Parts: sequence; structure tokens; C-alpha cells
Amino acid sequence: MDGANLLIKSTALVPGQLYTVRVVASAGEDGSSGFASASLRANVPPVGGSFVVSPATGEALSTKFMLQSMGWVDSDTPVVYSFVYLDPTSVGWCKQCKLTPG
Repeated sequence: MDGANLLIKSTALVPGQLYTVRVVASAGEDGSSGFASASLRANVPPVGGSFVVSPATGEALSTKFMLQSMGWVDSDTPVVYSFVYLDPTSVGWCKQCKLTPG
């Protein structure tokens, strides 16, 4: 095995809850085994802010939209904003596209 991934649905974790992941592996003819564990706390989302798009309506590729996100409070600082958009020519969100200020 070259690697492994553990995927957990985002809706499966309770914000603020502590979880422990334990991996047990065994190999070899002698039945030797080992384990590793790690504890993690599910992130609590930021609160108290607002997100505004101006203008509220427009035409794609011709209207300049201003995105403003402000006033969010989080115990994990600094609060970092990331804006992505849905690309109609592909499947899903354009996660590698960067929106430049201005």
C-alpha cells in the first residue's frame, strides 16, 4: 500500500466535539501489529458576520460584482476568506481559480 485517505462527511462531525482516530495495522506471518492514534477537535464555524454581493443582480461576464465579507469572529485567528465560483463549463466549483481584488 502506497498511501491511504480517511474521508469523513462534513455533516458527520459536531462542531467543537473532540474525536480520536485510531488505526490498527497488522502484517507478516507472525501476526505482529501496531497502532497509532490522534485526537482532533472539529472546528467551530465563525459567527456574527455578513456577506454582501453588490449589485444583487447582473449578467455573467459583463457585470462587475463586489463581494464583501466582514465582521466574522472565530477563535481560530486570523479569519481567512476564500471566494470561489461555479464554472458552468465544468463539474463543480472552480476551487483553483483566484478572484483578484478590485
